[in-house]
Amino acid sequence: LDKRIRYYRKPANIGAAGNFNYVFELARGPYFKWAAHDDECDSTYLRKCYQALQDNHSAVLAYSRVKVIDGQGQFIKNHPQSIPYTGSRRPRERFSGLILTDHLCYEIFGLVRAEVLRRTKLILPHVTSDRNLLAELALYGEFVEIPEYLFSSRHHPGRSVAVKRHQRLEWFEKKKEGKLPFPYWRCLFEYWMSINRAPLPFEERMGCYLELSRWLRKWWRYLRGDLHMAVKYYAGLLGVQRRSE
Repeated sequence: LDKRIRYYRKPANIGAAGNFNYVFELARGPYFKWAAHDDECDSTYLRKCYQALQDNHSAVLAYSRVKVIDGQGQFIKNHPQSIPYTGSRRPRERFSGLILTDHLCYEIFGLVRAEVLRRTKLILPHVTSDRNLLAELALYGEFVEIPEYLFSSRHHPGRSVAVKRHQRLEWFEKKKEGKLPFPYWRCLFEYWMSINRAPLPFEERMGCYLELSRWLRKWWRYLRGDLHMAVKYYAGLLGVQRRSE
């Protein structure tokens, strides 16, 4: 048994967000990486990401390009997407790239500077929390992409992104079972709060708020959809109560 490996198990299900954050609280090194049980990394992944952060001291996160595999580990395709501006020197541009690109958040499994990650709210118990965390990290520094396919994302029916929205909320935090997620409103709120928390120059802060207004114009239909879902949900509850009287 490798003595560098430590195993911890919670006595009760605390949800994905709690597990993500708990394992980071136990971390002791200057660098940190989350790992999903069903994904795979090339044996050189950590070394190359570490070297990328060593070569660029203003970078906060390093990751590689992504290939997609099936449940048996067979290659499906190379993931073509690359998020723009994450290597920019300007926080506004990095933030813009993260919030205005409809990406799959693979970067959350990259190698990150632990001291920077500690300044964030980590993985919060809501559906878009990985997206929000990446955007917040981008306010602190650049991302570096290793131009090699060293990370394999496994696609299978049991993946968290394959379940329905309300079930994904329960996946993030067990005690929220049956509650409305309001994912787009929560995403908007956390973007706003991350800008407020980050140590940004005035011009960059105002620029980030402007980029957030662009996000609002792009996703307003989905914000409206959250409200429609809430109306249907509470109308259904009211109907159940009336039938039971």
